[in-house]
Amino acid sequence: MGLLASITILVGTLAASVGYYLLREPPHEAITYNLTDEKVSFVSLGDQGTGNFRQWQVAQGIKDLAEKKDLDFVMLLGDNFYRYGIESVEDPQWLYKFENMYRSDKLNQTPFYAVLGNHDYGGNEQAEIEYSHERAGSGRWHMPARDYIQYYGAADDQALLKVVYLDTSPDSREHKYTAEVLTRLLEKSDPAIWTVVASHVPIRTGGSHYFDGELVNVITPILSRFKVAAYFSGHDHNQQLIKRPSESLYIVSGTGGKHGIPTDTDFEPGLVFNDAQLGFTYTSVTPDNLVLAFYNSANEKLYETTILAQDPSKPPLVVAGTK
Repeated sequence: MGLLASITILVGTLAASVGYYLLREPPHEAITYNLTDEKVSFVSLGDQGTGNFRQWQVAQGIKDLAEKKDLDFVMLLGDNFYRYGIESVEDPQWLYKFENMYRSDKLNQTPFYAVLGNHDYGGNEQAEIEYSHERAGSGRWHMPARDYIQYYGAADDQALLKVVYLDTSPDSREHKYTAEVLTRLLEKSDPAIWTVVASHVPIRTGGSHYFDGELVNVITPILSRFKVAAYFSGHDHNQQLIKRPSESLYIVSGTGGKHGIPTDTDFEPGLVFNDAQLGFTYTSVTPDNLVLAFYNSANEKLYETTILAQDPSKPPLVVAGTK
């Protein structure tokens, strides 16, 4: 490694350290959410809550993207606080792993919607829900319950996008009960043009070490029954896109703060994209299509694919992806 590269890394590391360990108060500007348009855009990432330089790098990429593109909200896919969760609403980790980590003129006004991961269960996971109820800190953190539904946008007199935030942490409950919760939420909620599920544990994954056959067996029929367009998850520390005939699109985005783990490319036949770089996904939704792109921490697009809206009695049509 050259001297200039070494100096660049050292300066970046020092700057990051000052950024996260200066426990400043979170921003308190009034937050206004404009989520009634006929287009909704969001970033998704999981396994981000390390508080280290990797998380800072990804956060910088998100800040850069937010200055250039529309961004209505951020979807956090679990493992929000490594390694043993948090203890309370007053835990200082809130400041350096969330509030100050994702701080910019644009992100200060952007809501974050989160689910629990297995590492969040290492502490007091209820504190993450209480932080939301109390509108603590900047008021950007949203987790009203372990499982909940949020609507975004509007078109043709109905919601544009419905997201089911689902707790699939292996430390929380049996998969059978999780399936019952998902079914109940989908049955009792209002329809939307697009429906997606956000969770921590993947259903389909190219990482055999994280494959859970029982979870696949109880969840995939529900996703098909309710025509869920996409299932977002983390847990596996890489980025993946999996397409299977007549099934939801499966997205893994688990490098929000953890080093990447190579994917077993021969394990999952539907794997069409995988990358172990730090990064996140960016999704734009309109009544006609859902466009999903994978980015690395330098805000470089790695892969993009599009789902076309069609007859609601059929699965969404996925068109070919591009690098």
